[in-house]
Amino acid sequence: MNQFNPDDDTRALNEYSRSAQLEATIQFELELAEAKAIAAGVEGKNEPERKAHLRLQLADQHVAVQAAEAGTRDARRDLDVARAALDCLRYHLRLLGAGQGVERHEAPAAQPPHPLPYRRRRVGVGRGSPGSSLSVRPHPSRSGPALPKGHDHRPHCAVPSNM
Repeated sequence: MNQFNPDDDTRALNEYSRSAQLEATIQFELELAEAKAIAAGVEGKNEPERKAHLRLQLADQHVAVQAAEAGTRDARRDLDVARAALDCLRYHLRLLGAGQGVERHEAPAAQPPHPLPYRRRRVGVGRGSPGSSLSVRPHPSRSGPALPKGHDHRPHCAVPSNM
């Protein structure tokens, strides 16, 4: 197993920060040079032609940006590898700790399962059954026997009328 060095993670993080800053600086310098060239005037009849001339004028700076991007990708890869090694070490330590815990402690005695793991349902009483106060009545607009005139189709409540 590879030995993990905590300095590897720190070095990788520092290198990634440095390369990202370098990439941002080079990208800014390229954008500044493009702006100066556009202000000075770039030859070409239309936009794609002007961009092509601008790209040819600043070819060295575009190469520098690509190199900086590659350096940032490499630094990010190194950081990911260092973080993966750190995670492996953490998981290894957890496994070692869990293994020691099993050896020191006895397993709890097995308890019998609860006799009724689920709530029983009362049969015959519930929504829609004949003995239920929640029986379903059809809506008056639905097919079925017509209700007498003046009959309220809502469920009746036991609320006194003097309230």
